[in-house]
Amino acid sequence: LDAVMAGDMTRMRSGNIKCLIVLGAADDALPMIADGRGILTDSERERLLELGFEITGGTEDRILREMQTMYACMTMPVKRLMLTYPKMSGGAKKRPSYIVGRIQSLLGITVTDEGAFGESFRTAAEAPCFELAVSGSGLPAAKAARAYFERDINKKARLERILSKAVTSRGSLAESSVEGIYGRKLRLSASRVDRFYSCKFSYFVQYGLRAKPRIKAGLDAPEIGTFLHYVLENVIGELRERGTLKTAEKAENHRLTAKYIDKYINDRLGGMEEKSGRFKYLFSRLVKDVYSIIDDMTDELRCSEFVPLSFELEFGGGEMPAASVSGGGMDITVGGIVDRVDGWLHDGKLYLRVIDYKTGKKSFDLSDVWYGMGIQMLIYLFTLEKHGAELYGHEIVPAGVLYAPARDVFLSLPRSATDEEIRTARSKSLMRSGLLLYDETVIEAMENGEKKYLPVKFAKDGTLKADNLATLEQLGRLGAHIERTLRNIGDEIRSGSISADPFMKAGMSPCDYCDFKEACLFDEQTDKKRYLKKRKAEEVWNDIEGRGKEDGRC
Repeated sequence: LDAVMAGDMTRMRSGNIKCLIVLGAADDALPMIADGRGILTDSERERLLELGFEITGGTEDRILREMQTMYACMTMPVKRLMLTYPKMSGGAKKRPSYIVGRIQSLLGITVTDEGAFGESFRTAAEAPCFELAVSGSGLPAAKAARAYFERDINKKARLERILSKAVTSRGSLAESSVEGIYGRKLRLSASRVDRFYSCKFSYFVQYGLRAKPRIKAGLDAPEIGTFLHYVLENVIGELRERGTLKTAEKAENHRLTAKYIDKYINDRLGGMEEKSGRFKYLFSRLVKDVYSIIDDMTDELRCSEFVPLSFELEFGGGEMPAASVSGGGMDITVGGIVDRVDGWLHDGKLYLRVIDYKTGKKSFDLSDVWYGMGIQMLIYLFTLEKHGAELYGHEIVPAGVLYAPARDVFLSLPRSATDEEIRTARSKSLMRSGLLLYDETVIEAMENGEKKYLPVKFAKDGTLKADNLATLEQLGRLGAHIERTLRNIGDEIRSGSISADPFMKAGMSPCDYCDFKEACLFDEQTDKKRYLKKRKAEEVWNDIEGRGKEDGRC
């Protein structure tokens, strides 16, 4: 690592480089010209330049800059320049960049095509002049790897062991490899469970091979979530300690919010002096949202008998043990951190609900739970039911799980919308998503009077509709279903399953945003997607009951 630098051409600044290897010198990548889409056309830009306006040029200007960058980069090496390009990529033929032919004609050299990428590096070390190399040659990965390893008898023997013992196909690992990668104790988190049921191959690449995507610096979703969680936890925590959670005025809440925003900037960000203008602008927009979110959270707690008992409660290694099951000869534990746990003490029993702040648009879906996804908060709830008495000192009754929106909401309404229509639309946008205990007393304790925040509906006779509700008996069956789900992960991992089987739901698939697309090369001919249909709550409950009867645990 102290001898090799990697980066794109625009970031190569060092001089006196001995050897420069340009990867992927294909015609669609070198030169790389932006598509030029924008407000102004090239002719409009030229006209503005003629009129004396200071403005960047159009396509011609971008081409000149790209050519200058290429020249500056390729003239840096003092001993050797190597350009490589693939013949095939994603099943399509690739052509070399015109710069390959240009260098050939200038320097009188030929393109080598050894079949295996590694061969080009070996001969390049002996070559007295510049060399162009073709990488990959369109060969399947296993064949190209074999050609590389066969030059060395020791490496060849190692390759044979890998191919014969480790991987029998893309969809299966040998038993010895499974234990070597995962061990006999499988530690999961909620995100890992979701990843597994989204696509087994993606899970294998991320958590088996431990591959990581490149992370670009910026203010993205995880950093936004960290900031919002920090402010919410500290503001609501301080109000609770003072005993003013339900009585504090909005001005006091905003004063505390400003206090913890400043503290986050100083303690976590190191101040704002050296931050870019774009970062400051994005952060200022986020700060405006925080005040609205705090108002929403405090208003909700003001009309509830439930009070926050824990923030950032850790399961496994903290105050609560991790959820644990056994499956496929593996001990499986599921740990993680829950944003907030609220409680209501009634008749000597402590009713608990689990709250998860969501900066995105994710919502609870019982249909997803059936398919093994979105079970994070339920895992925490049932673990609290089993072990919460040790922490809180009372018998625990599970009261439900809720996703709370931790973002300001933009309403799309016509200009003619009345104040009442705006209030109604905003009220709907603030409603939580989740699953609650089917008990009218508990529902009323969660939110007194009008149900502005809870995802519950009433029939014409005033009784509760059961869409987002579950009886204690149903929650018990749901807990058993989640245990089966976790055991199934153990069974499949132990069997070596690494098949590329992403789900397809409502026209969307995890492949759309997967970090490992290029490692997977999903093929519709040999790999299959799982098509998940939206299921009604009644169907899910009936299937869960039926599955429980099959297991003798209903």
